[in-house]
Amino acid sequence: MLVLAFAIAGTVDIDLSTDSLGVIRTHPAYLRDIWPASEEIEELVAKHVGQKFFRRAYKRVFDGDEFWKKLPLGRA
Repeated sequence: MLVLAFAIAGTVDIDLSTDSLGVIRTHPAYLRDIWPASEEIEELVAKHVGQKFFRRAYKRVFDGDEFWKKLPLGRA
């Protein structure tokens, strides 16, 4: 979300807590205007993130990808 905010602002040299990201029509737009409320985030996490997701995503986390498997072992 912060990457998008900086992209909208067009710079990373900005204080997102006080500076506007830009102007929509004639009104300044701030990060607080687009940042979801904690309740919204909690609701989405409760609805969509569960143990099954983590089991599937991390089941083979230590297996490595094709590049990892091609690394020579035992060399410093």
